Amino acid sequence: MARPGTALFALALVACGTRASEAPREHVAADADFAHFDRWLAFDRGPDSVPPIHPGGVSTVYLSARPPQGARAFPVGTMIVRVTRGGDDARWEAHAMVKRGAAYNPTGARGWEFFELHLDLGDDGVRVPTISWRGESPPMGDGYTAPQGGALLSCNHCHSTADANDFVLGDELDLRAF
Repeated sequence: MARPGTALFALALVACGTRASEAPREHVAADADFAHFDRWLAFDRGPDSVPPIHPGGVSTVYLSARPPQGARAFPVGTMIVRVTRGGDDARWEAHAMVKRGAAYNPTGARGWEFFELHLDLGDDGVRVPTISWRGESPPMGDGYTAPQGGALLSCNHCHSTADANDFVLGDELDLRAF
């Protein structure tokens, strides 16, 4: 026979918990979140897919999970990694953006945090990503030179132009296509 206190305790635990259908309000990514990104949904962008800001090479974009059909924004926790492969391993470039939450990056690509990833080649031949920098923009002195020369650009300079697609660039990641 169950004790009356046991049922009350179980009810209290359920009432205090978060419902499975509730989305997280914030997602702060760590190195481990990027592990095995190459197993995510992949989109081959081909050669020189984001010139002239990013270096030439063959680019692939990885998406951690498809957004719900009909979504007008990517869910908090969505992770996108773009890898551009140059000739040798030293010329590979990896950048990411993570939907951290609505209050993050309020004057740029609202809700998104940007990353540069360093891809170390592990003993097993698998690339292991580690975060080189993160934030609303690259650290001082890091960024992209404008095509016409001049000031360095940050991630927000380009991504803020894609507000109709939740600040995500690229036809393959158009929310209307999911």
